[in-house]
Amino acid sequence: MRDVWWCFVVVFTFVSHVASQFVDSDFPGSYTIDDSCQKNICCCFVGNVMINQQGDGTLRVIIIGDGVGGDLCPPPDQRPDFEVLRNANGNIQIPITLDADDPTRFTDSILGQNFLFVLAPDSQSFQIIAPQGSCTSTVFRVAATPRPSPAPGPPSANHNFVGSWLQKQGCSNQCVCCPEGTISIKAARDGSLEVVFTTDNYSR
Repeated sequence: MRDVWWCFVVVFTFVSHVASQFVDSDFPGSYTIDDSCQKNICCCFVGNVMINQQGDGTLRVIIIGDGVGGDLCPPPDQRPDFEVLRNANGNIQIPITLDADDPTRFTDSILGQNFLFVLAPDSQSFQIIAPQGSCTSTVFRVAATPRPSPAPGPPSANHNFVGSWLQKQGCSNQCVCCPEGTISIKAARDGSLEVVFTTDNYSR
């Protein structure tokens, strides 16, 4: 039985990995940041926020304008790790990969601090929770953003597998059962792969 498992372990491990790529989320939308963060003692997020979900399930958090404000904010030339996130339109763009086990929250390190983003149960707001409670902001939804259809997985993950394949001799003669014939691999819209053996032929 050990040899039979060795013949199939590569195929089934890969299918399991690719199928878990897309994580749906209620975060996407347009938001405005409130004034609850105390600017006299904090560096606060300010302005409007747009969150978009990409076809691979990742989020793009876009903070319009300067992105931060307050007495403790370092000047732009002293925050290179933050300014490198600024896109061609002058807005801060933060890429986020969600945890499939809890897509209602994520953590990101910004200006040397870890902030926790937590979506409200009704999805109409989220909090940006700072290590110091007085620097926490609430962000209120202005409009929803249509969700994308899941892409058929990242090209580097599955596109090289899609197609029709001819089984060649190479299965170890110590395997109890070896597949033969043609194999067809298709990508589903959720990023998973469907592997179809187009013949019922197996050799012993």
